[in-house]
Amino acid sequence: MNMTASTPETDAYEPVVYLTNFRGQDMRHARTFGRIKAITKEPIVETFKLDQVTKTVSAALAGSHPEDWLICSGHMVLGIIAAVEFLRRHKRLNLLLWHAKAKKYLPRVLQLRQEAEAAAGAEISADPVLVEMLCNEVPIELA
Repeated sequence: MNMTASTPETDAYEPVVYLTNFRGQDMRHARTFGRIKAITKEPIVETFKLDQVTKTVSAALAGSHPEDWLICSGHMVLGIIAAVEFLRRHKRLNLLLWHAKAKKYLPRVLQLRQEAEAAAGAEISADPVLVEMLCNEVPIELA
């Protein structure tokens, strides 16, 4: 029996969709991107206790992989901290944004410019500004 953990390098990895605050939302469409894992489930997150929120988010994202996704729901501070932590860990941010008219999540990936340029084999600039990359934007019918 193989007792090693599954990782993207060793097996077919199923991405995780991290949800910053789960409050009973319908996550059926998000499940197409991976298994759902809530960072918090509390009805009220103590957003003024930033050290506590940061520890909670950091612990939840400790096992995350660059292939995972983030849905920011709930308080804005929680989403900001989760996005910064994901970007710090992976040099990219994979977001699922809800499109109300289309009634589905649209994937968007932000990557640090230096990381994107290195991946493309381009000369690396000194400006670590975020650039939108790998959006997989697909035209959708909104009617």
